[in-house]
Amino acid sequence: MKKPPPREEALLRLKIARRREEARKGKYKRSKKRREITYKSQDNDIGDSPSPTKKENEILLPESFDLEKNYNGVVEKIDYLRDFLKTARGKNFHVNFNNISNINASGALMLLAELHIYTIENNTKLRARDNEWNNTVRNLLIDEMGFLKFLKVSPQSQHHSQQQGTKDEIFVNFVSGTRLDGQDVLKIIKEVERVSATEKIPQKLHLPFYAGVSEAITNTHHHAYTSRVKKKPSERWWVSASFNVATGEVKVVCYDRGLTIPGTLRDSSETKLRKLGIKLLSLIKSDGSDHELMKISIQERKTSTKLPGRGRGLSELRNLIDQSKQGTLKIYSGKGIVEYRKHSKDTEESVVSKSLPRRMNGTLVEWSIIPYGSDEVNNEKLVEDS
Repeated sequence: MKKPPPREEALLRLKIARRREEARKGKYKRSKKRREITYKSQDNDIGDSPSPTKKENEILLPESFDLEKNYNGVVEKIDYLRDFLKTARGKNFHVNFNNISNINASGALMLLAELHIYTIENNTKLRARDNEWNNTVRNLLIDEMGFLKFLKVSPQSQHHSQQQGTKDEIFVNFVSGTRLDGQDVLKIIKEVERVSATEKIPQKLHLPFYAGVSEAITNTHHHAYTSRVKKKPSERWWVSASFNVATGEVKVVCYDRGLTIPGTLRDSSETKLRKLGIKLLSLIKSDGSDHELMKISIQERKTSTKLPGRGRGLSELRNLIDQSKQGTLKIYSGKGIVEYRKHSKDTEESVVSKSLPRRMNGTLVEWSIIPYGSDEVNNEKLVEDS
């Protein structure tokens, strides 16, 4: 008969057996938790998160997402978001909109572009948790500009506080594309016609919309991206537009994430630059700043600022302003901004440029025109109403 083991040895074996059992159960729990995290990360969030987990990356947006009022804050956050999303595949993250109390079309367009590219490159979708968004911001982004609709996201909140009465400014839903043909521009026109059905926007405004959007897209196609045969998914343009019922003002904003205008000019050969003008060539040779290059470009009517030798560019966008009753052209690119204004009572040119404290990696074009007086708009609407 075999002698039983000493008491100490029996206790040690029992302890080892318990540890193995605990380790086995603990491994199972960790694996289960890992599967849950992986499952949740398949659909990343935009919107608020009341209690983010420690492993969830939160990207908090600033209170003012207005490019004109908070340029540094907007561009800094866009740069951070772009860098983060490059490696965000498989991560559990959310973009927190809760703090935003003020956002304009330019800021919204830049934000939309980064989220759009993430969904395209990663072949994934986003979710929205918008319960705690500012009501004004929610109405503008979701109800008027189609922010979530563009990203194919359903808002969580179903009780938006719609603005009452007639809105002065009617926004057209976001549009994006990669091609250079009339079909892309027609997307904008169709959006204008969609809101025209209820707001009765005069038909004569369709031409200024078409001309402005067409030129902005053409410039983006020619200068922003190096690919010529086959476009990459990220080589896109984004457009937003609006119409002010009271003043008759038409606004169009076009944004691309590609090469900057000053960078394109500096990379051009001397032969091509000579065709653009001696002033511009001299400025580039003397290492002129971004805003100085853009100012000369917009003043030279024969300048092809986007593609040397093309004979159009910023000067063509300026022509749209000149042909209207009054208007403004504003261009952000690199570390410079240039603004061209035409007032109905002014005869002299008004071109202002300045250096920006932070570089914008891309180009954003904003133009607004009043094709004719507000009285003409109101008269045409009265005729339609009668």
